[in-house]
Order: sequence, then C-alpha cells, then structure tokens
Amino acid sequence: MLKRITLLFSLACTSGVAFAAGGGEGTFLGLPLIVFKVINFVILMGLLHKFARPAIANMLSSSAQATKEKVSTARSSVTEAEKQLAAYQIKVSNMEREIEARQEAALKAIAEEKQAIIQDAEDFTKNLAVKTNQRIEQDVLKAKGEIQAFLVSESIKLAEEMVTDSMSDKKQESLMEDYSKVLEKTA
Repeated sequence: MLKRITLLFSLACTSGVAFAAGGGEGTFLGLPLIVFKVINFVILMGLLHKFARPAIANMLSSSAQATKEKVSTARSSVTEAEKQLAAYQIKVSNMEREIEARQEAALKAIAEEKQAIIQDAEDFTKNLAVKTNQRIEQDVLKAKGEIQAFLVSESIKLAEEMVTDSMSDKKQESLMEDYSKVLEKTA
C-alpha cells in the first residue's frame, strides 16, 4: 500500500517538470500550488482508504469467493466429465468386444453354412451320379430286353420260314407252338 502511495506522489510531483519540458513555455504553477495538490491527493487517498476500503475489500473478497466457487464448480464439472469419459470409454471397449465377438460368430456361421452348402452339393452330385447310373442300367436292361425280343421275333420268323420250307403244315404248327413256349420261358 505504501508503495502505491509513493508511486502516486512521485507521479504528481513530476507532472510540473513534464509540463515544462513539453514546450518550454509553460507557466510554472509554483511550489505552493503543487504542494496543495499533493496534499489534496494524499487526503483523498486517505479518505478513500478509510471509507472505501471496507467496500472495496468486500467487493474483492466476494469476487475472490465467487472465483473460488467457479473454480470448485469447474473442478467438480471436470471430475464429473472425467468420470463420464471413463464410463463411455468402458462402454466403447465393451461394445468393441461385443462387435468382435459378433464378427467372429458371423464368420463361424458363414464357414459352417459354407461347409453345409458344399456337403449338400457333394450329396446332390453323388445322388445324381447314382440316379444316372441306375437310369443307364435301366436303359441298358431295356435295350437288352428289346434286342432279345427282336431276336426272338426274328428267330421265330426264321424258324417259321425254315419249317415251312421243310415240313408239313401240321408238323410245323406243333413245332412252332413248342418253340414259342420254350422261347417264352427263356425270355
């Protein structure tokens, strides 16, 4: 406080010198006037110190208290925000783990589905091959039957021609019937 008063006093005393140095034509106010102004200033400062000090001190203390409250509020807000940040980070890490688990499960399900599709395709091709082979065998048996029937009918015709050329009609009929019965039994 004393330093401030000394600073103000020295500034007040040097104002006359500064005024004279400004142009050199200033009027000198005189020592009594400067002393009067300094005394007025000191009295003003004393009165301000005595009467305004409590109000200024209250203002400064309330300002300091408000600042402290703001700082404590800000600190509590920061700690609350840090707690929320930590909670969100935990949630994010849990979600990341859950996403990874779901990705792994999806990849596993895809691999299983792929294997099932491959197995179904293999089973289908095996069944198709078996059915094709059965169809071919049936067609071969049918063709053999048709060939055999054709051969039987041609044999009968040939036998009829041979018998007709070499035998009588009654003998031909009895032989034909016997031969037909034998062929039917073998077929």
